[in-house]
Amino acid sequence: MIKKIRIYSIYAALGISLLMILTSGSVLFMSKFYLTTVKTHDFIGGSVPEYASGTALNLVFALSLTAFLAVLIFKSLFKKSSSPEVFFILVAVAALSLEGLRALIYLSYFYGWMYRVYLILPRVIYFGKLITALALFISGLFSTGFPVQKQNIFLGLSFIFSILLSSTVPIDYSINANILLPGDKTPYVIQKVIYGLYILSALNYFAAVSINKNKYFLVIGLGVVLFALGTELVFPLTGGIYLILGFFCLGTGLSLIYYTINKIYSWI
Repeated sequence: MIKKIRIYSIYAALGISLLMILTSGSVLFMSKFYLTTVKTHDFIGGSVPEYASGTALNLVFALSLTAFLAVLIFKSLFKKSSSPEVFFILVAVAALSLEGLRALIYLSYFYGWMYRVYLILPRVIYFGKLITALALFISGLFSTGFPVQKQNIFLGLSFIFSILLSSTVPIDYSINANILLPGDKTPYVIQKVIYGLYILSALNYFAAVSINKNKYFLVIGLGVVLFALGTELVFPLTGGIYLILGFFCLGTGLSLIYYTINKIYSWI
């Protein structure tokens, strides 16, 4: 039963990440060849913010592409092992791909009938951020020796917790063009929970070094830190050195995690 759920979850993660790259890519294509001629609706102030005119969409597409490729790569690990650590890292990366929904929020700058989408999608995106942080945390828990049979329970609880928190925390719906999300302020309650889960995720892997007598878990912990740092640096879409550093940390962290898990389970 656990194996079937894991397989279905993996293909669902792959499907979601593929859908997100197609969504962000389609909006990016439309923005270059069509949307600049469409009159914006009054509810967003009558004009498209300058920063949202192209750069942010390119970055959202790049993030969606990164997440999709990472899901494909981590999926290949399941041909060699059923490690719950890898499974939940794959879930974390797949949830990161939900950032691609910011491209649909971009469309709401042009079409007033998308106002409902404008109100709902931010919660879905923050739901994805919570799932990413929780999946990293759960992956770390299993590295310390939690029973493999608990995977379904943890996966279900993580979804329930993320749905409840993302759907109940107030979100400021004023315009913030820089991140293609409503709100001049992010939901601070959610951000504090996310940062706390990132810290606990790394601590779990650092503790696994002593529990498993294996120094490679320290490298995975470092990879988790870099992955978490990268996602937070990329999230504002502000450009410049912070964005470059963010993508570097994201790629380096995922590479360290992938390579080291191969080492631990002797898959190379």
